[in-house]
Amino acid sequence: MSTYTKWGVLGFLWLANPIYFTGCFGEKYEFTFEHSDMLALLDEINEKTWIYEVDGKDVEMRFTLEQEGAETASLNIGEFLASAHACESRSFVAEAEACITNTDMSVEGVVSIIDVETQEVIQEDLSLSGDMYVYGYHLDNVSLDLYHDGGSFYFGEVPEAEELTLQLDSAEW
Repeated sequence: MSTYTKWGVLGFLWLANPIYFTGCFGEKYEFTFEHSDMLALLDEINEKTWIYEVDGKDVEMRFTLEQEGAETASLNIGEFLASAHACESRSFVAEAEACITNTDMSVEGVVSIIDVETQEVIQEDLSLSGDMYVYGYHLDNVSLDLYHDGGSFYFGEVPEAEELTLQLDSAEW
């Protein structure tokens, strides 16, 4: 088989890919949460006083977080490579494409950290930035990753909780 024939067959197969005509595997999924649901999770974090144990001592953390920029949704690179269909970004004002599976919202804010026993202020208004991620079409797989120059704070879901509840999984400052 000549080189031109091989390239012609490959080109035809690429153009005849059914993904172009049916979207991502032909199924249409819809997100079951809105922008306001993600903001409500931030409000829950802001309203709570977080107690975290460091080196056998309890510290109290108070977060003040807000949305930094417009939220977008993206396709995982593995899924992108698996399909030839180019997916659009998700926004809360435009229709979402079927193959988008992750939503990302940029977050910024501050945290204040106080030693519970001595009431000594360890950090005051430490600047943070990061992202809240929702994996999938439902608000049931969420993480919040916050960073600053000296460390990070990670929130994840409480396993087996009846309602979506976030917990502070790790804190470094």
